[in-house]
Amino acid sequence: MRILVVEDTVMMAKSFIEMLESAGHQVDWVIGFTDAENLIAMAADKSELEVEPSRYDLVLMDGDLEGKITGADVVPAFARAGVACFGTSTMPKMNDEMIASGAVYAAAKVTIFFALYHGRVNADELVESGTKTRDRLQAAWTECKDDETLRKAAEQFLLAHVQ
Repeated sequence: MRILVVEDTVMMAKSFIEMLESAGHQVDWVIGFTDAENLIAMAADKSELEVEPSRYDLVLMDGDLEGKITGADVVPAFARAGVACFGTSTMPKMNDEMIASGAVYAAAKVTIFFALYHGRVNADELVESGTKTRDRLQAAWTECKDDETLRKAAEQFLLAHVQ
């Protein structure tokens, strides 16, 4: 599966990329968009590039991005192209906005990180985002709600994998 990670926090982006690539997926990464309608994105070096939605099966979309355009502004262009967007904001309001604008589902960034890291869900399930996936994400949210479990897992992962 080919996945686009839209995330402006470098450590979080690298963490998602590492997990997804280790599961056998091809992953591209951008930090934001300068044009939501035409999908002109910003690479990590701040250069602009055009994103072709048909190249992707899944987009992990942060809500608060580099620049003024939010994830909710970008989701409709991917949704119109038939690409599943999964919102990953730390802010519940932004996740709600992404769902309202066409994301298949959304979860707090800590929840999706925890769920992917511990194998509670996989990328294929995020594309489908049916009841089973939502139930697994809810269970992951309950499991890491105090953030202590997540913090430990994230620290171990980042120390071992992200340079």
